[in-house]
Amino acid sequence: MVRSLAWVALLFVCAGCSLLASRSKYFGGDEGGGGNGVGGAGAGGAAAGGGTGGGGAAQPAAHVYVFGGTRNPSEGGYPQPTADVWRGTVDHEGKLGQWENATPLPAGHDGVGAGVWLPTGLLVLSPRRIQSLGFTGVQEHTVLFPPGAARIVEPFTRPTASTDFAAALTATQAIFADTWGDSTEVASCALDAESGAVMTTGCSFTDRLSQDPGQLVVARSQLFMIGTMVERAPITATGLGSFSPEEVSTSGGAVIDRPTSGFATCASDDWLFIVGGGLPTSDLVLQADLQPLDTTNQVQWSTGKAPGGLASSTCFVLGDHLFILGGTVDGPTPGAYVSSAVTFRAAIGNGTLGDWEEMALLPEARTNATTVVVPVGL
Repeated sequence: MVRSLAWVALLFVCAGCSLLASRSKYFGGDEGGGGNGVGGAGAGGAAAGGGTGGGGAAQPAAHVYVFGGTRNPSEGGYPQPTADVWRGTVDHEGKLGQWENATPLPAGHDGVGAGVWLPTGLLVLSPRRIQSLGFTGVQEHTVLFPPGAARIVEPFTRPTASTDFAAALTATQAIFADTWGDSTEVASCALDAESGAVMTTGCSFTDRLSQDPGQLVVARSQLFMIGTMVERAPITATGLGSFSPEEVSTSGGAVIDRPTSGFATCASDDWLFIVGGGLPTSDLVLQADLQPLDTTNQVQWSTGKAPGGLASSTCFVLGDHLFILGGTVDGPTPGAYVSSAVTFRAAIGNGTLGDWEEMALLPEARTNATTVVVPVGL
């Protein structure tokens, strides 16, 4: 099956071994910032590029931005949100090169962010405000950040503001899901594509949902809310349609048991992934084929395995590959967890994942980061 290469604008062939191999290379210590870091709900990853279904065609090259998240604490301290922004480049063969530092965020950012590439630059949604990292131009195939700090577009108050929320961005909308008691309210607000400002007047609202917001993922003109349940709503020009429950089950109808916290989510127009989660950590990867939505309005789910148990990682989909970055993994003793700097990728097949292979390590161990993927040339 030939998959589309549409961009979404908006995150081990290792038999008998685990992520704990070569601990000093992957976790803490001199290269990763030592200590334990147990993250909360995994951060989502913005996506770019549908797959080619294993057909072997060259995939789009892209820059990958990893921003925010939690770094390992100093001795005896607590994990701290970070303002770091890293950029890596994936070539046409799907190889991820070394990471480099980009302009940092104005303040530490942890866990519930979203990002989208607008004509004016990379727009990042943090828990309490919008921050825009504009670029000054394009040289060859490199997106440039301006010198100095990122600028804050305009602080705003979410129309449904609570302390437990999730967010998503499209090129025209900012979507917020806030929990109140035992239900969640979702608001869709217009986004100014030039300035990056969120128009908090005139937002549209959905009926309250009886679940926590978990994470929001945009794919194939649908908004997926993934928490204790999975629900989805069509994205329209003026907001959102009605939510309907999405049964996460095999083709035979068997419901798939999955972690309901600590997972990572990412998507392209063709695929949606739910990666790991839970404590103890899970190695479950749920893969949803979204192409049948066009004809049957149904999603086809299958299961795979991550390179090992992990939670609070981030992920992204590019072309024919799923990439997983960082996260919380099992420590050297039962019940101990450490933060990871590892990056892996696997080829995406029709309902299957290929073997995992290691890519360039993150500059530092990180949990709860957010990724945005930008096509080279923008």
